[in-house]
Amino acid sequence: MFRLIACLFLAGIPARAADVYIGTFSFDVVIAGSQNVPGVNAFTISNYTGDPGAGGFALPPDFLVFTALTFQNVVVTLVSGGTPQVYHLTDIAGGPFSPSSLQFVDTVSFDYATIGFSLDQTSLTLSDSSVFAATPTVTATLLPSNGSFLQPGTDFVILAANSQAPEPATWPLSLFALLLPLIRLLAKSRLVAIKSAAISGSPFRAPARCAAVALLILAGSLPSNGQVTLSSTASPASGQAGITIVNVTGSNFPAGTISAAATLTTRI
Repeated sequence: MFRLIACLFLAGIPARAADVYIGTFSFDVVIAGSQNVPGVNAFTISNYTGDPGAGGFALPPDFLVFTALTFQNVVVTLVSGGTPQVYHLTDIAGGPFSPSSLQFVDTVSFDYATIGFSLDQTSLTLSDSSVFAATPTVTATLLPSNGSFLQPGTDFVILAANSQAPEPATWPLSLFALLLPLIRLLAKSRLVAIKSAAISGSPFRAPARCAAVALLILAGSLPSNGQVTLSSTASPASGQAGITIVNVTGSNFPAGTISAAATLTTRI
């Protein structure tokens, strides 16, 4: 029961949706070199979006975006020998793109490379007809898979559109940690065991006031202004501090599946 309550609480916290792949940024061999003639390597930006049935370049099940995107304001930074060189490129539509400015003789080594660009659209239709809300910018870093330098024909990085879904809020997690002892108490056989810390050892009266805490308010599942409340009676009505277990019932529980997005405690 405790695990169920914990899962219901955490299920209401917004989670970041999975990102979607829209292309690759790779270091490729254009012309293989020979013993006496150097070869040519190049950086390639591949845009794998657009409905394949309409001439697009999406590649399900990995590259699922059927909206034909254009990569705009593309900036590539190449680092060689610790020195960065920045390249501003033209817009990139569907398919692979390897401009001459990013082609080099194979004697040139690169430490790493970065790419950044903006999307011309942020509402993306996927191969299953669902819609993905993307952030407008994409960034990626191409690092060596082995050794200190990028390996042509081997190294690449996936370009992914990030979701606009919010990051999980930190306050529900903090509140959950504070409420953890209460949740454990409520979860056991639906009994609320309240033990008063009376200073003088005098008995206490135990209607709802004896409980000293409110039940969780499941804001994400209840109708507006609805809440779970404790009844005004308890069984037994009185007891000895530190000895008697007082049972309190609740009301106004919502029907169906409960998804808790936030909680609130109120002293009665």
